[in-house]
Amino acid sequence: MSVADIDNRMTNDSDKSRLITTFLHWYAYIAGADVAYLVSLTTVSTLLCPILTPALAKLLAGQALPVSFWNMFVEILLMVVLPLAIGFAVRYFFGRVVERIKDVFPAVSISV
Repeated sequence: MSVADIDNRMTNDSDKSRLITTFLHWYAYIAGADVAYLVSLTTVSTLLCPILTPALAKLLAGQALPVSFWNMFVEILLMVVLPLAIGFAVRYFFGRVVERIKDVFPAVSISV
């Protein structure tokens, strides 16, 4: 499968963004980088998107970019904040089990 085939299968920019983020985390893991730090940076930048995207468009392009703040905000909550909260809860409530299998998680998290 070529890059063009993958690009043609993507239905919207959100799918492309998730694919790029997954590859970025995968390469960071392979290179031995701090994947948790990378995920936190990605999360912060994603959470700032609903505010910064229209502001930067106005500043750099000179015209407003119509972005539905609440739709973008809810989508970010569902894609970023909810999985993080679930992960924190699982680690908090099932800490002993997580400690026994935590060495597998970096490989699993970048492949999902």
